[in-house]
Amino acid sequence: VVLLGAGSGVLGSTINPFCTGAAISALNEVGIATNAAIIDLIGVALWLTSYAVALFFVLNYAKKVKADKGSTILSLQEQEVMKTEFVEKEVDKNAVLTGKQKTVLVLFALTFVVMIVGFIPWDSFGVEFFLGWSDKLLGNPLGWWYFDEGTTWFLIMSIVIGLVARIPERDFVDTFLAGVGGIMPVVLVIATARGATVLMSETGLGEYIVTVCAEALQGVPTFIYAPVAYLLYLPLSFLVPSTSGLASLSMPIMGGITAKLGFSVETMMLIVSAGNGLVNLFTPTSGALMGGLSIAKIDYPTWLKFVIKPVIVIALVNIVVV
Repeated sequence: VVLLGAGSGVLGSTINPFCTGAAISALNEVGIATNAAIIDLIGVALWLTSYAVALFFVLNYAKKVKADKGSTILSLQEQEVMKTEFVEKEVDKNAVLTGKQKTVLVLFALTFVVMIVGFIPWDSFGVEFFLGWSDKLLGNPLGWWYFDEGTTWFLIMSIVIGLVARIPERDFVDTFLAGVGGIMPVVLVIATARGATVLMSETGLGEYIVTVCAEALQGVPTFIYAPVAYLLYLPLSFLVPSTSGLASLSMPIMGGITAKLGFSVETMMLIVSAGNGLVNLFTPTSGALMGGLSIAKIDYPTWLKFVIKPVIVIALVNIVVV
């Protein structure tokens, strides 16, 4: 539910600062303008169609397991771990939210609202409302946030919530460290993948691969150009795991060739987003995916067994849309 839901949203994202934002910035640097309305239209089409496919597979699997619990894809070991972690705990069915708990939920929701507002590139829309005052919060105004501001904001709000909920210091630190411990294997995988990205960037190999792929697409009709470009971005997303890195590296080249051939640059931008978003549904270098699986106590091979069918169908639907 969470991984496919978030994945389909990212796949067709229209304001994702790490993909569409980076792609627009890269195109602007080479003098190519984009139409925000077209980006929104194609993005929503990709999002809704991908979401419909994800919804179908999730509900179909849920219905099957409800009818026969033995049809679950989880191994016996995973089922036992889940029972211990999530099921076999005492629950007071008559419990009601206290005023303190309600306050914590409001703060939790506010944390995400502020984060989303912070990541939307307001300057691209000509909005200057956040300039001059919101930079007092973390150094950069809302709309200019990136990883540093996002992680700092979460750390600050976790401390605020800990104080409001009056969580004992030892419990707060133990919970924090347990969370860090759960995510460390994922961090090591991503760091290794990042090493490959740095190597390709420093040697020029990444730019060489993109250039060769772009040149191979010249002269082909649009009904071939778009699907082949989409398929090309699948291996490229493996070679360059960083979404913003892939967009910044490839868009000046692919965008330039697309514009030269008279095709839609906006569609090419969303091809980057859709191709990269699809790969992030199953690649072990995706922090969101591996972190989610780690928290849910699901092994990566188990997830791969489940997600392979929806990934194939989403890819086919994406190709039809682009």
